[in-house]
Amino acid sequence: MKILISVILLFFSYPLFADCYNCESEAYDAYRDAKRAYRSNDLDSCQRYAKKAYRHASYTQDYASYCN
Repeated sequence: MKILISVILLFFSYPLFADCYNCESEAYDAYRDAKRAYRSNDLDSCQRYAKKAYRHASYTQDYASYCN
Protein backbone atom coordinates (compact mmCIF):
# COMPACT_ATOMS: atom_id res chain seq x y z
CA MET A 1 0.00 0.00 0.00
CA LYS A 2 2.85 2.39 0.82
CA ILE A 3 4.35 1.75 -2.63
CA LEU A 4 1.09 2.73 -4.35
CA ILE A 5 0.89 5.89 -2.29
CA SER A 6 4.51 6.72 -3.06
CA VAL A 7 3.89 6.31 -6.79
CA ILE A 8 0.83 8.56 -6.62
CA LEU A 9 2.82 11.17 -4.70
CA LEU A 10 5.63 11.04 -7.23
CA PHE A 11 3.30 11.18 -10.24
CA PHE A 12 1.21 14.09 -8.98
CA SER A 13 4.03 16.18 -7.56
CA TYR A 14 4.73 17.58 -11.02
CA PRO A 15 2.34 20.01 -12.73
CA LEU A 16 1.68 17.77 -15.74
CA PHE A 17 -1.80 19.04 -16.52
CA ALA A 18 -1.42 22.81 -16.19
CA ASP A 19 -3.49 23.56 -19.30
CA CYS A 20 -6.71 22.06 -17.92
CA TYR A 21 -8.04 23.47 -14.65
CA ASN A 22 -10.27 20.53 -13.64
CA CYS A 23 -7.51 18.06 -14.34
CA GLU A 24 -5.01 20.08 -12.36
CA SER A 25 -7.43 20.47 -9.47
CA GLU A 26 -8.14 16.73 -9.29
CA ALA A 27 -4.43 15.95 -9.53
CA TYR A 28 -3.74 18.24 -6.59
CA ASP A 29 -6.54 16.64 -4.58
CA ALA A 30 -5.11 13.18 -5.34
CA TYR A 31 -1.66 14.36 -4.26
CA ARG A 32 -3.02 15.89 -1.06
CA ASP A 33 -4.98 12.77 -0.09
CA ALA A 34 -2.10 10.43 -0.96
CA LYS A 35 0.16 12.53 1.23
CA ARG A 36 -2.36 12.31 4.07
CA ALA A 37 -2.57 8.54 3.61
CA TYR A 38 1.20 8.24 3.73
CA ARG A 39 1.41 10.28 6.93
CA SER A 40 -1.57 8.69 8.70
CA ASN A 41 -1.03 6.91 11.98
CA ASP A 42 -3.61 4.16 11.70
CA LEU A 43 -4.73 1.73 9.02
CA ASP A 44 -8.31 3.03 8.80
CA SER A 45 -7.17 6.58 8.03
CA CYS A 46 -4.58 5.32 5.59
CA GLN A 47 -7.16 3.28 3.69
CA ARG A 48 -9.71 6.10 3.68
CA TYR A 49 -7.25 8.64 2.26
CA ALA A 50 -5.79 6.12 -0.20
CA LYS A 51 -9.28 5.46 -1.58
CA LYS A 52 -9.89 9.19 -1.91
CA ALA A 53 -6.55 9.62 -3.67
CA TYR A 54 -7.38 6.78 -6.05
CA ARG A 55 -10.77 8.31 -6.85
CA HIS A 56 -9.22 11.72 -7.54
CA ALA A 57 -6.53 10.10 -9.69
CA SER A 58 -9.27 8.40 -11.70
CA TYR A 59 -11.05 11.73 -12.19
CA THR A 60 -7.73 13.27 -13.23
CA GLN A 61 -7.33 10.60 -15.88
CA ASP A 62 -10.83 11.29 -17.19
CA TYR A 63 -10.24 15.05 -17.39
CA ALA A 64 -6.80 14.54 -18.95
CA SER A 65 -8.34 12.65 -21.85
CA TYR A 66 -10.22 15.83 -22.78
CA CYS A 67 -7.23 18.16 -22.43
CA ASN A 68 -4.71 18.86 -25.16
